[in-house]
Amino acid sequence: MTSERFESLEIALAHAEAEIADLSETCSRQWAEIDALKHQIAKLTRSLEAMAAEPEDAPDPDQRPPHY
Repeated sequence: MTSERFESLEIALAHAEAEIADLSETCSRQWAEIDALKHQIAKLTRSLEAMAAEPEDAPDPDQRPPHY
């Protein structure tokens, strides 16, 4: 193998390693964001379930009494 060919392969390998590191970092950030979104969805689901469990004829806490 010639010196130029070997150097070319080393350069290509270095670029590939840098790209793999970048992709790994991106993947890690995306998984963290996915986990945060899962927690938000779970929280919203619990809120909606709690709202659905409330009786429909319950008085609105922000509504003024009829004598106003």
